[in-house]
Amino acid sequence: MNRHRLEHTAREVLPFVEPERFDMTEWQCGSTACAFGHECLSPFGKENGLRLVMSAPGWFRPTFDNEDGYKAVVAYYEISQTEARWIFSRLQYESPNPRPAEVAERIESLLACNP
Repeated sequence: MNRHRLEHTAREVLPFVEPERFDMTEWQCGSTACAFGHECLSPFGKENGLRLVMSAPGWFRPTFDNEDGYKAVVAYYEISQTEARWIFSRLQYESPNPRPAEVAERIESLLACNP
């Protein structure tokens, strides 16, 4: 588990995301983005190899180390597929589009369970 990257997303990215620029319903990173998309857009994410690759006009997919989507999440944070989906899949939340603070809380829970 790459604690530093997880902490960055939870503490340095998500608290500053405007709710209207946050959408976990699709991998549509760009003007609105999911939690991982916002990490991709951050200078820290870019410095650590995250990229957004256009998959269709106006649609971008997050990539890392030649992987995309959840595989990129798993590789970037060094977490399991189950952990990646628990944090980054909207289907794992009660609300249809969770807020940035909810995602940050999930990341903090994962970190607390893995000291």
